[in-house]
Amino acid sequence: MWEIRNGRFTPYEGDWGFYERTRESHALTEEVAPVKEAVQAKLSVKAPSRWQLGRDLEGLESRIDELETELGGITAQLETPETLSPQELVSLSENHGRLEAKLLAAMARWEEVSVRLEV
Repeated sequence: MWEIRNGRFTPYEGDWGFYERTRESHALTEEVAPVKEAVQAKLSVKAPSRWQLGRDLEGLESRIDELETELGGITAQLETPETLSPQELVSLSENHGRLEAKLLAAMARWEEVSVRLEV
């Protein structure tokens, strides 16, 4: 018995029943293989150590302080729009939005690392 599937030629020895049983086991193996590989890949990736998480947390806290300081300076400039040209106002507004997004991302990451350290 022969089978041509997905461009592959597979010979089977035996009768029709043997072919069906073998084909089913091959199909199950092919279905499980990608899942098995994904699980093995996840297991092979080491989680960061508590020391690494602590260092990340320190770096994030420093970065958050820097972003808050920079955001505060831009906010102070935006509080007096009469002293700014339209181009400066647009530029500062865009920078404010970008910094705010970076700050929120850093805070979310800080929260994630903090939770991982508590576990």
